[in-house]
Amino acid sequence: MDALFLIYNLLLLVFYSIPLAFSWFIYRKGDRDTLHLYISIFFLVYIINNIVIYLTESVSWFSTFYDSTFMSVPTLRTIIFATTFYCMVKINELALQKENSIGLMSGLLVLVVFLLFVPIMPNGAFKVWLYYTSCQVFTFILGLYGLYCIKHAPEGHYSEYVMRKYRRILIWTIIFSVLIVLEDTLVIFNFDVYTDSFVKIFNRSFTEDIISIYYAFVAIQYLTTLICVKTAPTGFALCNPVDSTAAGGADAFYTDPAGDAATSSLVPGTAYALDHATYAPGDGTAFIPGSTSTADSYSKFYLFCRKYSLTTREQDIMRLLLENKNNTDISEELVISIGTAKTHIHNIFTKLEVKKRNQLIEKYNAFNDTEQETL
Repeated sequence: MDALFLIYNLLLLVFYSIPLAFSWFIYRKGDRDTLHLYISIFFLVYIINNIVIYLTESVSWFSTFYDSTFMSVPTLRTIIFATTFYCMVKINELALQKENSIGLMSGLLVLVVFLLFVPIMPNGAFKVWLYYTSCQVFTFILGLYGLYCIKHAPEGHYSEYVMRKYRRILIWTIIFSVLIVLEDTLVIFNFDVYTDSFVKIFNRSFTEDIISIYYAFVAIQYLTTLICVKTAPTGFALCNPVDSTAAGGADAFYTDPAGDAATSSLVPGTAYALDHATYAPGDGTAFIPGSTSTADSYSKFYLFCRKYSLTTREQDIMRLLLENKNNTDISEELVISIGTAKTHIHNIFTKLEVKKRNQLIEKYNAFNDTEQETL
């Protein structure tokens, strides 16, 4: 049985570590979207929580210490819950584009204060039940709030991902908050031991493990798609030739094979790295309307982005703006929230000193060869 629990916990740790690693990689290497930071913290807390629970199952002295401490001062457990719920609130805000959910944050603060004051109650099963049930009530309310936002949002306000997949996440969150309470009720009042001289708490909730595995699975799907998008040949941050170690850098720039900064067009017949993909000028595929040459198209786009100091992500969005894509299309194609897309578009408009998309396109079209050669 001990070996079985060890394997079970190791599998959970591995499963939580994958979205943690993916989200942290995207956050550090991408556009520093805080959504990915909160996802990283969320699964890091799951890992810490699972380690603590496994120690209570496998190390007798730790179990005794943890259970007795929990009955008097449940600080560690409260910190774990508070951090988890804070990340859930922030992820919900970013996914639903609801800035500063004052009601939810106030509710979280009340919950934390309540959890810290629960220990003043007489020891017994009811105190422990009340502690855990209040946490699931908050999760239940969080899920309902998310569904309410989606239901009452204007048509077309949310992307297809939010309307379908995130809505499904919220529904399962609500369902499992109820199932977790049912399991806790069964275990706390029938299997745990609460006496004046001895306390034994079964700290693991298998229904909570199931929903956490579901969260990890969905996160892996989402993050894998995002990584594929980031490494696909849709980005246009031009770098050194393919054999260079600088390929893919956010501040990388085009150089000719000799290493000198380019001032005009790409060198025909030379392959260059584009966001970890390879583009060979003259392959016959133009990506910008109106271009007569693929090499010229890439050259003009690069020089234009270089002039206005557009970041790698802003270049991705600039390309889609030139294709007349709307905010929803940009959000879905780059797998980012609409709020994040709007922020990048605003930054692009600021750098180009324009206020409308047609002005952006006009400014790009007016970027002629003479102006390119002066860069």
